Amino acid sequence: MRMVLFGWLSLCLLAPAAAVAAPAEKTARNPAKVAFSEDDFRNGTAHKTKEITMASHGTLTVELGSNPTTGYSWGEQTANSDPALIKQVQHRRIPPEVKRSGAGGLQTWTFETLKPGVATLNFSYGRPWEGGEKRTWTLKLVVKIE
Repeated sequence: MRMVLFGWLSLCLLAPAAAVAAPAEKTARNPAKVAFSEDDFRNGTAHKTKEITMASHGTLTVELGSNPTTGYSWGEQTANSDPALIKQVQHRRIPPEVKRSGAGGLQTWTFETLKPGVATLNFSYGRPWEGGEKRTWTLKLVVKIE
């Protein structure tokens, strides 16, 4: 009986202390990802539109297939209809996993949603020099922020 009473008393005294010592878990920032490969553009429509809904103060990653060995690339900065609602925080080029000449890789952009509203991000794939092909592939991404 003493053991049961001692166990019960220990549990009652230690449980609140453990709850106070453990830090509160942060709320997830609603990370979202939109991804299209080179084949998605090559074998489907070359001009895509996608809508996504996410929470304010969330993170959005856009991942697009790219092959700079052909002279084509996605622009580093996107056309953003409302930078007060969503801002670009990073752009990266990721080399191909296969180490062979002419293999394509990825380009990724990371955005942070700032406040509720609707913003449009436009991505364009082409050859950036004068006289080069423009808007070979495009992605119009409509971001609804709640």
